[in-house]
Amino acid sequence: MAVRGKVKGKAPKASQGPVVRHPDVQIAVEMMPVEKLIPYTNNARSHSDDQVAQIAASIAEFGFNDPVAVDSRNRCIIEGHGRVMAAKMLGYSVVPVIQLGHMTENQQKAYMLAHNKIALNSSWDHEKLAGELSSLQAAGQIDGIGFTELSGFETKEIRSILNPKKVKEIGDEPKKEYELTVVFTDKKSMEKGHQFLIEHEFTIKGESDGW
Repeated sequence: MAVRGKVKGKAPKASQGPVVRHPDVQIAVEMMPVEKLIPYTNNARSHSDDQVAQIAASIAEFGFNDPVAVDSRNRCIIEGHGRVMAAKMLGYSVVPVIQLGHMTENQQKAYMLAHNKIALNSSWDHEKLAGELSSLQAAGQIDGIGFTELSGFETKEIRSILNPKKVKEIGDEPKKEYELTVVFTDKKSMEKGHQFLIEHEFTIKGESDGW
């Protein structure tokens, strides 16, 4: 028996997640000559010589594990400029590459910015970070493989993470007290206003002489 009528209740809400625009994109890693890769002239992300050296040290130690993404139409680099610079520093003739051809020019520009900016929006779990560094230190890995050169962490930074209280105590210095006297010879000078560059904390006492 068929029952006709209205079903009471709210309709299920549509998914609020992002729309997947390219579900069928297939990506294959291939080796490509470094000299054929073209840097994007408007790349907004800069790489200092020191950072490129760090990337090179990481690649030399761990391998080239993150392929460079290029436009399949012209081999222009979409992401991976720093890795390509590091590969040249290491003398590599070929690097792993993925060719992307499913994005428009404007999508590529937006992706380049998003790829770099979104990574910067993450943060460290300092307790877990300290645990990982402590484990590597106990295994002799931090000093044994030049950890500071290939990880991006500076020695002082590692010490502050592993021993935050100790570093704070070492860095603490007793505050010094200074007395600063500023004398204005006339009212005209006071009206113009003056700026002072003070490199320490001061308690300033002023007297206006009745102005």
